[in-house]
Amino acid sequence: VPASLPELQYYFPRAGLSIDTLVRTPQAAAHLYVVTRLSDLAPSIQGWSNAVEVARFSSSHLFVVRNKS
Repeated sequence: VPASLPELQYYFPRAGLSIDTLVRTPQAAAHLYVVTRLSDLAPSIQGWSNAVEVARFSSSHLFVVRNKS
């Protein structure tokens, strides 16, 4: 995993995101952010939309997937 919880808790507010989203159950969320290595394929999560790339960094991708329900 390219980022740990303390790092996410630091960066989320700086990106305008609430850290409450880090502890929400996936089923209660409208969308998920997934960080992968550059060499990894886009994530596929059953019951969620196809992943859309939000940003690309030097060693990782940031994807968003949306809850289909």
